[in-house]
Amino acid sequence: MALKIERGIQASPVGAVIHGVEGIGKTTLASQFPSPLILDTEDGSKRIDCARVRVTKWLDLLSAMLDLAGDPQGFKTVVIDSIDWAEMLLRAHLGAKLGKPVDELPYGRGFGVLSEAFQQLIDAADGLVSKGLNVVFVGHSEVKRCTPPDMDEGYDRYEIKLSKKVAPIVKEWADLILFTNYKTRLVEGADGRKKGRGGKERVMYAERTAAWDAKNRFGLPAEMPMDIGQLEAVFKVQTRADTIRGHIAAATDVAQLGRFGDRIDQLVSEDKITAEASLDGIYVIRTSVTAKAMNAERVVGAYKQLSRVERAFRSLKTVDLKIRPIYHSLDDRIRAHVFLCMLAYYVEWHLRQKLAPILFDDHERAAAERGRTSIVARAPRSQAALQKDETRQTAGGLPVHSFRTLLTDLATLAKNRVRVPGSPAEFDVLTQPTPLQKQAFDLLGLQPQL
Repeated sequence: MALKIERGIQASPVGAVIHGVEGIGKTTLASQFPSPLILDTEDGSKRIDCARVRVTKWLDLLSAMLDLAGDPQGFKTVVIDSIDWAEMLLRAHLGAKLGKPVDELPYGRGFGVLSEAFQQLIDAADGLVSKGLNVVFVGHSEVKRCTPPDMDEGYDRYEIKLSKKVAPIVKEWADLILFTNYKTRLVEGADGRKKGRGGKERVMYAERTAAWDAKNRFGLPAEMPMDIGQLEAVFKVQTRADTIRGHIAAATDVAQLGRFGDRIDQLVSEDKITAEASLDGIYVIRTSVTAKAMNAERVVGAYKQLSRVERAFRSLKTVDLKIRPIYHSLDDRIRAHVFLCMLAYYVEWHLRQKLAPILFDDHERAAAERGRTSIVARAPRSQAALQKDETRQTAGGLPVHSFRTLLTDLATLAKNRVRVPGSPAEFDVLTQPTPLQKQAFDLLGLQPQL
């Protein structure tokens, strides 16, 4: 079968989600999309000059969307305000149908039933998009606790106010997710305590962070003023001519225009565009260190050590040393607490280096690095480390440990106070070290003493 290959950016309607704190103007922003009709589920558009349909039932909402797909009536955007209230309508509909709230279904089946039924709304939204209409879901935000699987502790973040199996469906469907909030900064008051300042400037975020849900496929800035003019790129298809025009407009002098000429040549040449696509995924590392002090290979090697820095912070904050929470309030005591934690990590780092032969750490990393063909390639593990990974034993047949489990094993050593019956004599005796404990002390150059 012959493949029908298409190139370039294709024009298509937008599937968007706008969520944020209450009263910030989410509905107002949505009402400024091209020729909007608001399907109002919460009666929140009364103070806005717009076209609206009041919806109070789930089936009415689906019916309205299907009707608009058949006859848009001159509208170019359909706004569902709000999506979390739409979920409430669905819950009421399912509750009446099942005779009980979906949350009361056994074994957590209610979440599955809810998400399957909610997919009808997403299908209806897809139907509108296929007919050339933009679809915007307006929603409220709530603060939820998030605990990623690779972290021991969680953190709070703003998320769309939807149930746990409905929210992923909406986020996956959307081309654009905007999180709206008031810009606030922390300042230190006269009493030394942090206080919030600002809270009047409205901003919208288009890139996801640990603090909120956001997403965009239009190259929007991470942070923008909350103004519909900032979303011009969403509704405008960037053609090749637009890109060339932008390069020319950005040139400040003839020399810079000459440098931009290479980019324009690439845009004009289809062959060069294809060749450029083969470089997707390549990244550039920039440093202020001179080439004399550090060559390119050492720069990449230093960059790839970031994982160690991140592991150190994780160890400090959660896994081993738990620098938080800090129960001090005076500056000098906080500094002393952090300083002691840094010293503790310094000791831990040296312990790991000495104990590496009985840990899962690679104790022959230097030998493995010598066989590395490129610094860009994945860091290799030595044969000794691979052997430990496979057998879970050291070269001497002892069990391999993580740093934490080894400390737990060493903690079983004890000093016993011995009293002889019928005699006033007393003396201390250390428990006999196991072979693993003995090797650990040998690697550290220590001997247990009373």
